[in-house]
Amino acid sequence: MATSALIFVAGDTSAQYIEYCSSSSSSSSTRDGCDVAMSSPSSSSAEASVPRPPFALDIHRLSMMTSWSLLIYTPLFYALYRRMDALWPAVSALNVGRKVGVAFLFAAPINAAFFCYGAFYPPSLSWPPPAGHASRSYRAATEKIRDDLLPTVKASAGFWWPANALNFA
Repeated sequence: MATSALIFVAGDTSAQYIEYCSSSSSSSSTRDGCDVAMSSPSSSSAEASVPRPPFALDIHRLSMMTSWSLLIYTPLFYALYRRMDALWPAVSALNVGRKVGVAFLFAAPINAAFFCYGAFYPPSLSWPPPAGHASRSYRAATEKIRDDLLPTVKASAGFWWPANALNFA
């Protein structure tokens, strides 16, 4: 379980940094390993560009993700994988396919629920949302779900099906 927690820490830290780097405005400079957004002065303004704040790790989010991994996700998948190994002990193409399918069908609703929660309450992962934390509007959240959920599920399948096939083989 410690390995899973470390992977979640690395994954969420990377995700936060990628989110930070991708939240750029029209002008940027390469600093700190990513395109750093700068406030662009208007052509009539003599103001200097003001850099955005430096990257700051969201410790609350990181601790929620790590807790999720340690307390829920890893134990559930550990039990699932043990059960599948008991049901289908032989390594065959059919059994690997079964395990890949079951693992994906087990994970998809959990991950979709997590995605939908994030669509309404970014970036905090606490429930209920902290006092004063505004959710996205219903319209914006449903648009995000409509536009991004299926591509995210497809990308997940594109990665996890082969990864799990290697794992189960």
